[in-house]
Amino acid sequence: MSDKTDSQTLFQNLNSTLECRAHEQERSLRESINQLRSEAEEMNAYCAQRDEEQAAKVEELLTRLQEQTTLAQRLQRELDEYEYYEEDDDGNMVERDPDAKVDLVN
Repeated sequence: MSDKTDSQTLFQNLNSTLECRAHEQERSLRESINQLRSEAEEMNAYCAQRDEEQAAKVEELLTRLQEQTTLAQRLQRELDEYEYYEEDDDGNMVERDPDAKVDLVN
């Protein structure tokens, strides 16, 4: 009977050891999962913040583009309203067709 008792004790010790290892492994895995979950949440928060910053920057750039486009259109209208004069061969100032080609070399 001593062999049977020794076997049972050995089995119980082995079972206890395996249970302890299983609990340690489970605890370690839970800690890893919690750490990874925390890192993922931090990364999601960072990405959300960056998305908001980029959206604000795009909105600012679109606003600036619209302002510059409006200014360019206003300046083009001003240019279109000017009367163009040039000197003719006799030295007289005459109105020039604004759509005529200008000789910039002379």
